[in-house]
Amino acid sequence: MVTGHNPNSLCIGLPKNPVPEALDDAWEAIILRFLLPESLWKLQRWLGFGKERKMNGAREVVDRFCAEQISMNKKKLSEGKSRISFADEEGFNFLNCYLTGNQENSPKVSDEVMRDNMVNFIFATADTSSTALTWFFWMLEKNPIVEKKIREEIERNLPQKGDGKNIRLFQLEELSKLIYLHAALCEALRLFPPAPIQIRTPLQSETLPGGHCVDDKTNVLIFLYGMARMPSVWGDDCLEYKPERWITENGGIKHEPPHKFFSFNAGPRICLGRDIAFNLMKAIAATFIHNYNFQVLENHPVTPTLSVMFRMKFGLLVKVRNKSD
Repeated sequence: MVTGHNPNSLCIGLPKNPVPEALDDAWEAIILRFLLPESLWKLQRWLGFGKERKMNGAREVVDRFCAEQISMNKKKLSEGKSRISFADEEGFNFLNCYLTGNQENSPKVSDEVMRDNMVNFIFATADTSSTALTWFFWMLEKNPIVEKKIREEIERNLPQKGDGKNIRLFQLEELSKLIYLHAALCEALRLFPPAPIQIRTPLQSETLPGGHCVDDKTNVLIFLYGMARMPSVWGDDCLEYKPERWITENGGIKHEPPHKFFSFNAGPRICLGRDIAFNLMKAIAATFIHNYNFQVLENHPVTPTLSVMFRMKFGLLVKVRNKSD
């Protein structure tokens, strides 16, 4: 979606792709910038040790990758091999929007701006969605009744066409019928928000509702993971994985205010891609659950990483088989 380039990062036997690992190193360094005194992490950056050393290496890898993609797409456009079309899903990508705009007398965009927005787009879509889906499938393994209800909802609302032997993919308009799946994803996002910490700094001195005084030099950390486990916010059953809390009496999705369900931020900074993210996760989850049976491998360690992304330290290892087998 970002560059039009398939890194083949899931193919066995190909050389390891350094970009995802570089991004992971960067996310780990950034979280420490929230937690350590500014003078300390800046000293680490100046001397080149600790997480800041990894950060510098990660920056070089990501910058090189972005520069290569920008150069490659510019060359294709100059040779007439690539032309943006909103009707052509295969040829459409985020980077070509910038490059084609530059060719059509639009305001010029520097390579640095394109690079920054490429990284931001990757972080906002791929990393957050994959992290959320990892925790979602882990929660399904621990709550087989929820998985059973999702399968029943898919079969009830989206009946199989044909002989049932081919892999079934779902259209966008079909996903709106999957209310329970939507609720199950909301519940996974509540308990395991992909970005578990948000930071705010007041514009002027202020007294918070709890009586704490803060000024324009105070960083206020909002701990989403902790909020999800507070009975005062989510009730006495806050520790339970309970999709039903998101469903109204009429069978629709219950709306929770952004300051309570903070996974997509709130106010002026609310996530612009919220609906896109839900459609992406629902499409992947519905396709996977409908077509396959899966089981998390026994004794697989589940430990979060210390990062701005609430990922599992060792990923999620599952055993998968086609339902038709």
